[in-house]
Amino acid sequence: SSGINAEWPLRPGEGVAATLCSMPKFVEYTGLSNVTYACGACAGDTKDVTCMECTGATNASCNVPQAAGKSFMCYNFAYDAATKVFAQAVNATTCQRLEATDAICNSPEKAAAAEYLSSK
Repeated sequence: SSGINAEWPLRPGEGVAATLCSMPKFVEYTGLSNVTYACGACAGDTKDVTCMECTGATNASCNVPQAAGKSFMCYNFAYDAATKVFAQAVNATTCQRLEATDAICNSPEKAAAAEYLSSK
């Protein structure tokens, strides 16, 4: 046998096996999770939490890095129970985003409840 497929080109769905791949999940404003790009399923209960799965093919991977946008800086705020106001952190935090995501910072309004979280 010459190893040549007499039915070339292949019909759709034939000749290229689907392969499950996994990769780190990009969390908006936080960045990539600490997961390794790999062949196979996400480990344990990490799927859709810190890991994403995709279906590639034996001739084309799907677990490729997502296009990140330029990082930007935002301040966090903490509620001061003594003064009953939100205090801005001294140093800004670096926020990570995907290319198609707007750079938006979140800060409390004057009437925000003490439970308000500026990092969410």
